[in-house]
Amino acid sequence: GISKGRLINFDPKKNNTHAQQEQQHALGAIALLKGAGRFAPQPCKYTFPVSDFANAINLAETFTAVVLGALQGANVAFAKDGVPNLVQLISSVIGQEGEQNGYYRIVLNRVPSSSPFLTPVPAAFAFSALQMFVVPGSCPFPLSNIDLPILPGIMTNGDPVGLVKPGDQTIRFSADLTGSEAAGPYVGKSAGLFMTYTTGQQAPVSV
Repeated sequence: GISKGRLINFDPKKNNTHAQQEQQHALGAIALLKGAGRFAPQPCKYTFPVSDFANAINLAETFTAVVLGALQGANVAFAKDGVPNLVQLISSVIGQEGEQNGYYRIVLNRVPSSSPFLTPVPAAFAFSALQMFVVPGSCPFPLSNIDLPILPGIMTNGDPVGLVKPGDQTIRFSADLTGSEAAGPYVGKSAGLFMTYTTGQQAPVSV
C-alpha cells in the first residue's frame, strides 16, 4: 500500500493474513451450506502453474476477480430467497475481496479498481475455471454432488488468463469441445457457435 507517498513495509511473502482470511471465508461458506442442509464439500488438492512471485500475484488477482463476479450472483439468490442477513454477510466478503484485489493490482502496477461496475460471473463459469487447478481424482467426493456443469475453458491467445493491452489487435480464442457432451454437435463446425462478450453490468453481446 501507499502512505504519504511512501510504500508501507508489507511483505506478502512473509505475511499470511490473506490466507487466514480466506480460511475464514471457507469456514463461513461451510457453515452456511450445513445450516441450509446442503452438501458442504471438503477441500480437494490443487496445483497452480506459477513459479515466481509476479505470476503468483497475477493468478491471485484473476481468482479474486472471478470471486467478486460470482458473489454478485450469490447475493441475487439470497435476495430472492428473502434472507437479508446472508446478503449482508456476502456483501461484507465482497468488500474484503475488493480490498484484497486492489492490493494485488497495485503490486502489478495497475489501477487498484479495475472498473466502475464489476462483471458478473455465473457460478458455473467460476466452478469450471476452478477445475483447471484441481488435481484430478483428489476430491474426497464425486464432483456430481455439486449441481453445476463443468464447461470447457476458452483460451485467449493460448493462455487461460487473457491479459491483453488495450489497442487495435487480433485476439485468438480457442476451446477444446471434445470433452463436452453438450458441445458434441458443434465439434469441427462453426455454424451455430457464438462468442459472447460480457463487461461490467452491460447486456452481453454475442457474435
